[in-house]
Amino acid sequence: MTDTGFHQLFPHALTLIICVALFCFSLLPQKKLVKLLRRLSLVWLAVLLLSLSQPPHSLHLLAWVAMVPLLLIMFEAGGVANALLFWLAGWLFFLINLGWLRQVTVAGLLMLSLYLSWYFLGFGLLIRWIHRRLRLPLALSAPVIWVGLEYLRSFVLTGFPWLLMGHSQHANLLLIQSADFAGAYGVSFVLLAVNGFLAQLIRKLWDKRQGRHVRGKRLLPELVIALALVVCSCAYGWYRLSYTDFQVGPTVTLVQGSIPQRLKISGQSEKEIFEKHMRLSWGSVEATDLIVWPETMVLGVFSGGRIWEADQKLEMHNGLVELARGRQVPLLIGVLSLDFKRGRVTRVLPDGETVLVDLGSADGVRLADDLDLYRGTEVVAQLRVLKVTRDSCVARWQPGPAANRTRPREGDAVALQLWHNSALYFSQAGNILDRYDKLHLVPFGEYTPLKHYFPFLANLVPYEKSLVPGSVPTTFHLQEEKGDKFGVVICFEDTMPAVARRFAQEGIDFLVNISNDAWFDGGWFGDTGEVDQHLAQACFRAVENRVPIARASNTGISCLVRSDGKVTDILTDDLGQFRKVAGTLTARLRLDTRRTFYTRFGDVFARCCLGAGVVLLLTALTLAIWARTKSQDFC
Repeated sequence: MTDTGFHQLFPHALTLIICVALFCFSLLPQKKLVKLLRRLSLVWLAVLLLSLSQPPHSLHLLAWVAMVPLLLIMFEAGGVANALLFWLAGWLFFLINLGWLRQVTVAGLLMLSLYLSWYFLGFGLLIRWIHRRLRLPLALSAPVIWVGLEYLRSFVLTGFPWLLMGHSQHANLLLIQSADFAGAYGVSFVLLAVNGFLAQLIRKLWDKRQGRHVRGKRLLPELVIALALVVCSCAYGWYRLSYTDFQVGPTVTLVQGSIPQRLKISGQSEKEIFEKHMRLSWGSVEATDLIVWPETMVLGVFSGGRIWEADQKLEMHNGLVELARGRQVPLLIGVLSLDFKRGRVTRVLPDGETVLVDLGSADGVRLADDLDLYRGTEVVAQLRVLKVTRDSCVARWQPGPAANRTRPREGDAVALQLWHNSALYFSQAGNILDRYDKLHLVPFGEYTPLKHYFPFLANLVPYEKSLVPGSVPTTFHLQEEKGDKFGVVICFEDTMPAVARRFAQEGIDFLVNISNDAWFDGGWFGDTGEVDQHLAQACFRAVENRVPIARASNTGISCLVRSDGKVTDILTDDLGQFRKVAGTLTARLRLDTRRTFYTRFGDVFARCCLGAGVVLLLTALTLAIWARTKSQDFC
C-alpha cells in the first residue's frame, strides 16, 4: 500500500541515530543541561517512532514502543514542566505528519497541530497525576486515559480522528479484527498497555542500576495485563479471520483520472477533465455492475434535475446519460449541487448582511426549477446559507441582479441557496435515481466555522462557497429497488467512524468512497502521506462494520478494501505505480453478511474508557484533598 523509498526513510533513520546518541550522552553525570538534553532526546525519539509507525512508512512494530520515551519522562521530577514536553512531542508529531495540509493552508496546519497537541499535554498531566496518587499499573491507567482522549478528539469541534495510535496497525490484520467490537480505539488500548508495561520495566531496571530498592513483584500486574490483552486480541483476530462464508458480490469499475488540482480549480479545463473521464469509462471493456467516478470530477452544478455548465449548456449531463445507456451500467459521480429553499427573516445581525432565517415559517422547495416561485414581488432577496439546522439557518445577503437588489429586513421572504458536495446516481437507463449529500463537512475546507462573526477566517480555506451538510444517509441499489444495497461516503467521511456506521445500520452490502486527494499530492515537494493515512482509516471502517469498500480517488489510491481490512486490487500502471496515474480498475467485491457489535452499539468501549478516566481523576483528586486535610489536622 505504500511505496516509500530509501530516500524518504534515510532522514528519519539518521535522526533516530542522533537521538539515540544524544540519549546515551545524557546518561553522563546529572547536570541540569544534561537532564534537559536527555528529556529532549526522549521527546524527539518518541516523535520519530510515532511518525515512522504511521503511514506512509507504516513500520507498525515501532508503535509497540513508541510511547515508552514519553512515559519515561513522566517518572522524572518536574511536574508541569515535564507535561509541557508531552505538548511539544504532540505538536511536533502532528506538525510533521499532517504536513500535507500546507498544500492548502499553512495557517490551518499550524492551528490544527497546536490544537491537537493539547491532547498530548492532557495525557501527560493526567497520567502523571493519576499514577502518582493511585499507583495503578501503568499498563492499565495509560491506555484508559489515552483512549478517552482519542475519543474526545473524534467529536470535539466536529472531530478529527486522524493519526490515532491504532491506525499504525492497519496492515496487521490479526490485531485489527477487534475493531468490529471496539473500533480503532481497541487497538490503541492494546498498544498503550504494552508501552506502559515496557516503560515500567525500563524504569525498574534503571532504579536497580542506581541502587534503589525495587520490589520486583510489582511488575507482575503490568505483565499480566499487557500479555492478556495481546493474547486475547490475537486469538479473537484468528477466530474472525477464519470466517469463510462470504458471498460473491458485484463487479465495480473505478475510474481514476489523475487530474492535478491546479487544473481543476482554474475553471478553464472542465471540458477536458470531463472528456478524459468519459474516455476512460468507455475504454473499460470489462463487464461491470457499476462505474464510479471520483469526487466532484464533473465540474458542472446539479440543480433542477440537470447538471448545468457555466455557459448554461447540458453537454455533460447528456454525455453521462449516454454513457449509462450505452454501457447499460449504473453510474455514480461526484458533483456540486445547488438547492433553493424558502424562508422568512427573523433577525438581521448588526452588519446588515447576515440574517437568521426561519425555515418553518414558509414551505421549503428543494429543487432549483421551482425558483420561479420566488421571482415575484414577495421574495426580496436570494441568500447564501452559512449554517443550517433543522428549522433555521444563518445566511448572508450578497448584492446581485434582479431579486437580490435590496437588503433583507425582518419579516421578508427570501430564497436560500444551499450548496452541497454530492454523489449523483444514474440508472442504466440514464435516469437520475437519487442523490446523496455529504453529511460531515471538513471545517476550513468545505465550510468556515464562525465565518459570520470572524470574516477573516474565510482566507484560510480554498473554497469561496460555504457548503451545507446533508441530513440523511441516502442509500442506493444496483438495480432499482432491488439488488445489492450500497452507501457512499465522500472524501474524508470515511475517516469518521460514526458516518460509516450510519450507513451500516441502514443494512448496506458495501460502501463506496469517492475522493479527491489531489489537494495534497505534494507538488514539487513529492508525494505526501495523506493518501496512505486516508486509506489506513478506510481499512478500519471496513472491519468495524464488516462491509467491503470500493474507493475511487482522483490521484490514488483507488482500490478495494475487504471486510477484514485487507487492501486488494489496487489500480496501478504498467510500472506498478498507484499515485498520480490515470486508468480504470474493474474488480469484484466479496460481501460479508456478518453484523457487528460496533455497528449496533458504536463507541461503547471508548466511552467506557472516557468514563473510567474521569472516575480515576476524581478519585485521585479526592485522595489528594483527603491527604491535605489529614495533614492539616495533624499539624
